[in-house]
Amino acid sequence: AAIELSSLYSSAWNGRIYSLFGFLFLTATTTALICAEVGVVLCYFQLCREDYRWWWRSFAHTGSCGLYFFLHAAAYAHSELHLSGPTAIAIYYGYTAAASAALSLVTGGVSFVACFWFVRSIFAAVKVD
Repeated sequence: AAIELSSLYSSAWNGRIYSLFGFLFLTATTTALICAEVGVVLCYFQLCREDYRWWWRSFAHTGSCGLYFFLHAAAYAHSELHLSGPTAIAIYYGYTAAASAALSLVTGGVSFVACFWFVRSIFAAVKVD
């Protein structure tokens, strides 16, 4: 995933042409599946501890991918980009923060929907007599 992020950064900030759309789709699909699986497993562990406040935690567990994305973009800016002036720095980190927030919403939303489906399916199977 780090190679894909570096390629995306290069195309966005260095004016290079991005031509790996198939690989981007594969990476996005794999990321969505992994977020759903991780969210369900962590939700299951939480329910096994009899902690039923899974709603926000299911979102936050995988929504933290946005923080990783922001830190990776900051490391990329420090090592590869030579930003001069406060305006360029503000624009770069502003757009990066917006992309990180969007990524957090998407990955957290995928995890929440997967956990919601999981919890509904396991409690629908419970027979109360």
